[in-house]
Amino acid sequence: MLIPRVHAYYDQSEVIAALNVFDRDPVARFEKMFAQSLGYSHAALFSYFRRGLMANLDILGIRNKEVVMPAYTCVAVSHAIIKSGNKPVFVDTAADSFNCSWDSYAEKINSATGAVLGMHLFGTVMNEKCSSISFEKLKKTPIIHDRTLALGSWFNKENGALNGLCASYGLSLSKQLCMLEGGMFVTDDEGHANELRRFRDKNCDTAGLKFHINRSIFFLAHYLLFNTITYGLLMYLAKKSESVDRCIQYYDPETIDLPDDINVMTPKWQARIGLEQLRKLKEMNNLRIKLANEYAKGLEGLKKISFYKIKKGEYPSHFIIFCRNRDKLVGLARERGVDIGLHFDYVIPQLPAYKPYNTGEAYPNAGKLAKTAANLPFYPGMDSNIRDRIIKTVREIDALL
Repeated sequence: MLIPRVHAYYDQSEVIAALNVFDRDPVARFEKMFAQSLGYSHAALFSYFRRGLMANLDILGIRNKEVVMPAYTCVAVSHAIIKSGNKPVFVDTAADSFNCSWDSYAEKINSATGAVLGMHLFGTVMNEKCSSISFEKLKKTPIIHDRTLALGSWFNKENGALNGLCASYGLSLSKQLCMLEGGMFVTDDEGHANELRRFRDKNCDTAGLKFHINRSIFFLAHYLLFNTITYGLLMYLAKKSESVDRCIQYYDPETIDLPDDINVMTPKWQARIGLEQLRKLKEMNNLRIKLANEYAKGLEGLKKISFYKIKKGEYPSHFIIFCRNRDKLVGLARERGVDIGLHFDYVIPQLPAYKPYNTGEAYPNAGKLAKTAANLPFYPGMDSNIRDRIIKTVREIDALL
């Protein structure tokens, strides 16, 4: 028995929604309702976040340019920047934060800069403060916010130029809203939203049978594999089979690549799942807050393990803990039936595939996070017995470290 680190908040309503073939235009409705739920006017849906990011850069005419982004985030982001014909320029994380500062972004802006990618990790929000000199540089540069892991967290939309042109939200398994896979881009600029949708409709193909089958299997896997009974078997098979391991691992440190089916439109049945998840979003975020508070209470007083304390207005995507002896912690937890995750256990420019983009900069804060941060199993609807078992396990391991 192994407690999975993630689990989609699905029930029969998602199945019913997926099978509702009488709902003929769910994509447009999902876009409209998603935008409205966050206080925006428009949205555009892509089958992958990466495709949407590349579309944004394309319609802005950004090519053979530098895109400033964090060194500590998902490597899929920088993959998309490179595959769009641009160069990622990396920024270290701010001290005592998951995110970068606006001043550190501004320091990297020069005549070759095409855009800035503002990142908001694990439900936290970038600090709004920056110097007047930084603000002047930033307001002349297109800003795309990546709020993939901060869906529902409070953002100041009155923040002028730092609001950026648009904001993006990933919609895969470990995110606050899961429609299997996808990326939504929200904006108040009607022209930009129309350009995104035109780009998508021109450059992306209607999903074929293989795509439908693959996504349907993935949908069923959420029910069949991500539970305490079968998840352990999945992890065992991943160790024994390279093909299974490739399905679980989202990146190869030696390769910069994109999914083979990245140029496919989101099927209608997936958009219907997204709509059902959107209906539950407030409930899911409140359940995450409740679980985070219960974890915080249960893990007070540890000596070797600490954790991030969520702030007012934040809706966490993960419950992040810190430990200098993290690898031992993860191993001991696995032996006790708890799968502790390592969401970003790397600094992007220090990966082998990124040697051409490694300037030799140290990125000490990003490096510290990559070596010490881990995430406890964290999902809405977690059974209280499972929660208590996780807390007990972490406390036992803390005493052993």
